[in-house]
Amino acid sequence: FIARAKALVVGDPMEEATTLGPLAKAPLRDAILQQGEKLREAGAEELFRGKVPSPKGYFVPPMVVRATKDTMQTLRNEEIFGPLAVVTEVENIDEAIRLANASRYGLGSAVFTRDAKEAERAVRTLDAGLTFINEMVVSEAALPFGGVKASGIGRELGTEGLLEWVSAKSVAQTGFDT
Repeated sequence: FIARAKALVVGDPMEEATTLGPLAKAPLRDAILQQGEKLREAGAEELFRGKVPSPKGYFVPPMVVRATKDTMQTLRNEEIFGPLAVVTEVENIDEAIRLANASRYGLGSAVFTRDAKEAERAVRTLDAGLTFINEMVVSEAALPFGGVKASGIGRELGTEGLLEWVSAKSVAQTGFDT
């Protein structure tokens, strides 16, 4: 996991080699950096922190931290929208699902397993709008995108997203006397 984080190329999004560009504005960058700091203060161990190419722009270095189950409490109240990955070791799939579902948020989840039954169980029981198996959560035009709980209502993209723009009209009718 850390090797993949180290392979990210932070830089100008117009450059073909770039795999991680800047954020849209300073408050977004600052919020992610503050979340990383809160995790460290709560006892999370920083496993990797990348470099930013320039002080100009709203770059966030890719970061990987190891959090204990107690440290995870810090994350249950905030969503992270940036290159800050939190790794927590658990005993089994039951504990992983319980910890994930304890969050008040539910946008996306990613499950990495070699066991198809574990994957199926995670899909059924994770309280998230998106669940990806053996890959990271991404936004794809053909897939409906949206969360549950405090991560929003409704969907964008996919057929379900298009239906969000449709005004349905229900008509109930009984017989006519003509």
